[in-house]
Amino acid sequence: MISLVVRDRCTGCGACEQSCAVGALKMKEDEEGFLFPVIDEESCVSCNKCVNVCPVASDKAEAKPADVYAVRAKDEDTVFLSSSGGVFGTLAECVVNAGGVVFGAGYDENLCVLHKCATSLQDIGALMGSKYVQSDVRNTYKEIKEYLTEGKQVLFTGTSCQCAGLKSYLEKDYDNLLLVDFVCHGVPSPALFKNYLEFMGQKGEITRVRFRDKTEDKKRGHYISIEYKNAPVYRVPSVSDPYMLAFLQNISLRRCCYECSFKAFKSGSDITIGDFWGLSKTDSPLREKDGVSLCAINTEKGRHFFEKIKDKIDSDPRTLEEALGENRAIITSTKKNPLREKYLMDMHKMNIKKLNDKYCSNSFGAKIRRFIAKA
Repeated sequence: MISLVVRDRCTGCGACEQSCAVGALKMKEDEEGFLFPVIDEESCVSCNKCVNVCPVASDKAEAKPADVYAVRAKDEDTVFLSSSGGVFGTLAECVVNAGGVVFGAGYDENLCVLHKCATSLQDIGALMGSKYVQSDVRNTYKEIKEYLTEGKQVLFTGTSCQCAGLKSYLEKDYDNLLLVDFVCHGVPSPALFKNYLEFMGQKGEITRVRFRDKTEDKKRGHYISIEYKNAPVYRVPSVSDPYMLAFLQNISLRRCCYECSFKAFKSGSDITIGDFWGLSKTDSPLREKDGVSLCAINTEKGRHFFEKIKDKIDSDPRTLEEALGENRAIITSTKKNPLREKYLMDMHKMNIKKLNDKYCSNSFGAKIRRFIAKA
């Protein structure tokens, strides 16, 4: 009988499913709304490919980037549509203009988050901006391998565990693959996001969700907005939104996120991007700008592509210590909320507002309920 990685460490990257030649393994949603591999023992031929391809099973040593930059795209529209300084959008444009393809997280017609392929400049916009929910990579690793074999340039962006999953699935390095991961706080449950959309959808049909809306906060984008077909835009600070409040209180994340195997540049990515918070405390010429990215160059391939976009960005070499100053998520896993399991189980019985009134509110009554729930 095949023994996969222990449940608490599984990232749901999907490498095992896509590596199974006989289709005996499928990613299925568990009671908390996360995807986990399930093996059909009758179909399984015990080849152990799924075990060998698991990126978690082969721990990697902590690494350090060769160079760290503060970066901001010169194109203001790119910066506005991005979570921070627009590095991904600029890299994606470079790859597509050269005839390549870009894979990243986007929404489907039901606002489910999944990995999609962009082959034109118009497609890139859908992949820009943060999506604070775990994306389903589906069969994208297989699609990427086909493109790579054909000689196409491919840019893949995702969480560190997804980048590690793709790298492990491919089993060898490709000169025409650029891996870009981002600094990750952890991935919330897709089932909770669905609960949230159902609750927020009571106002009308939702047409767009933006987790880092910069309309009111251009520097950090700490607002979430929801656009409706026939209702006013909902736009509030992240700390005032029930879904984002749960995320910020670490109560809705996948189990492995509390002991992430890929912090500290262990994913094998070429470039790591994120928010360069705390830049205002340095002497950087970008310190007063709205929205600035951290860009860590991890490989020579990453450096090659960074040089390609130099004329489209403003960049300033900084230190890793400066980047870590207000963004410890680069090297440190999120601390687990002790009420996480109870919260996600109650998710099936109440809407997200009631959930947060019970577990996340700072009211006296909520604190009493949390005290009782911990007992």
